[in-house]
Amino acid sequence: MEKQHINLSTLQCREMEKIITSLIEKYKTEYIICFGCLNDAKTATSCFIEDVKQSNTHYFLLMITTDITRIEHEVQDYVNNFFEKATITIVVHGMETVTNAIAQGSRFFTAVCRDGMQLYSANGLRLNIDYPNLNPATTFSKAQKHYYHRFGMALGFLESAGVCYDNGFYSNCMFELHQAVVNNEIANIIHKSRSNAITLKEFCGLPIVGVKTGFNEGFITDLAPGPFIKSYVFGRDIKKYQPIKPNNNIIFSYDNEFKIVLVETEKEIYSVLNTHKQKLSNRAIVKEGLKNGTKCWYEYQQVNKSLNYDDEYIVYPNVSLGNNFTLTTGAVIDMTAFLIKSNSRYLLAILNSKLIAFLMDIWSISRRGGYLEYKVQYVEKIPIKNISFDEQQTFIKIVDQILEAKKQDRDTTTFEQQIDALVYQLYELTPAEIAIVENSANAKANAPEVHLQDSFE
Repeated sequence: MEKQHINLSTLQCREMEKIITSLIEKYKTEYIICFGCLNDAKTATSCFIEDVKQSNTHYFLLMITTDITRIEHEVQDYVNNFFEKATITIVVHGMETVTNAIAQGSRFFTAVCRDGMQLYSANGLRLNIDYPNLNPATTFSKAQKHYYHRFGMALGFLESAGVCYDNGFYSNCMFELHQAVVNNEIANIIHKSRSNAITLKEFCGLPIVGVKTGFNEGFITDLAPGPFIKSYVFGRDIKKYQPIKPNNNIIFSYDNEFKIVLVETEKEIYSVLNTHKQKLSNRAIVKEGLKNGTKCWYEYQQVNKSLNYDDEYIVYPNVSLGNNFTLTTGAVIDMTAFLIKSNSRYLLAILNSKLIAFLMDIWSISRRGGYLEYKVQYVEKIPIKNISFDEQQTFIKIVDQILEAKKQDRDTTTFEQQIDALVYQLYELTPAEIAIVENSANAKANAPEVHLQDSFE
């Protein structure tokens, strides 16, 4: 098929200027590309009035953002209300999503980014991506397989939506229409996981990001742990159920109330800090605080003061290959990891289960090699069955066995399988639904291993 490039007239470009300006002011926009434009012109003729000419233009836009949060519905609602002179359909995705899709052979994103008309770029440059050569036969085969898999199921939901509409059940109608375009089996798993459950946020609060020093080299030390020296945990140090064995210690110059401690009397600690004083003093936030007397030159850029680092918490890496939740006590967590203010063994079992790994694979942003971004907005909505403490005991006993076995480097496969079986039963999955989750886990396990460095490290 011959490539068709999008071109807009001068008048159409002027028409788009207002909406583009508004979008880049409201959202973190990298690029806006027009990939379609429909012009509908009509003339009304009557013997009573002069001829009336009417025209309407429908623009199709791709907006690429720096934000990974999914905001396509919000943006579409915004342009619908803001811009009345023309119709706009806007697709919104993060930059990483677009580049990954193109690398995987997406015909849609390849055509839009390569042949569309770029209306805006934050850096003033043309979007520069290596576009693969698309194989029409492969594209057709994928589309055909997808069509036959989805059509019958979608038709059933569509018919159900019609019945709901005819009987005035409009909310149910909307739900059925949504299900018509979602894989039925996966939709059932998601629905069951949320049924009679609460979110992780409701269970124990939002996850908390680790500390941000602004210059790790100025604080990491070979000095032994003590009153102002703690173990320092990076995201890469955190593995599923594993006892954390950090390779670093860090100067932590705070008291129990998170007030900065004057460490000048601690000669060895002060010597480490003083070596990097200039760089530590020039860190963002700290530099401004020194000017107005609100900061000390060796305090962290960011530290959550609601925590007691001597307590036991659940922690996990911000970028992870599968679920890697475990417990830690007495360590400072780097910003490449998150902390959950709970040490519930029951919660730990749920978080490390194959079912939650399956859901996170649906919700999270993926990165190279199968890694996922475990951002707060994804983790906070993990569904937790809020059962009684007595009902949690079976989970708790098995998790304690796993934790003890991990300390001795013993295999825990059988224990983890028992946890998965309990989770399937708790969330009421059918054998067919369990097979979907297990197949997904097996596919992940057999994928080639790729190592990623911690984000922001």
